[in-house]
Amino acid sequence: MTVGFHDYDPRISRVLTFGSGMGHHSDHPRSYRPTAIAFWFIVGPVAIALSGYLPGKRLLLGADLPAGVYWQWRRWCTHKSFFNGDIGKALPQPSYAKTVENVKICVAKDDVVVPPTAVRRYASFLAQGGVSYVELDPSGLRVFLLLGISKALAKAMKACGQTFWI
Repeated sequence: MTVGFHDYDPRISRVLTFGSGMGHHSDHPRSYRPTAIAFWFIVGPVAIALSGYLPGKRLLLGADLPAGVYWQWRRWCTHKSFFNGDIGKALPQPSYAKTVENVKICVAKDDVVVPPTAVRRYASFLAQGGVSYVELDPSGLRVFLLLGISKALAKAMKACGQTFWI
């Protein structure tokens, strides 16, 4: 998500993102949309009200997040302009033209959490930097729903035409 917000060390020759996008809760398929809406408008706010942070580990949602991080993320994913309202305030002005020369943005065609629509939107912001957008067909690959499954990530990277590098 942050490719346009960084100056990269010249030793970095390529960047690969998988499932990074600028998503709005309405981008999700209808089957997943109630889950996304519940997370942004019920589960997250109630969890933070009770514990002072988003207890992602206890809720089986990933990492614990400070309340401010959740609220910023929620603001982005519940507004069509995503993070544009924070540019010049909490975020610097991005430079999508000056980035790493070899950027591949990959997504699985059936990803319901960060759907292809959201990833294509992100890729379009980086288009002037010469990025490649790759949509993977997960048939034949084990579908990975949780971060940290390195064998599945390695397969996805190979499908994107990359050797395993991080």
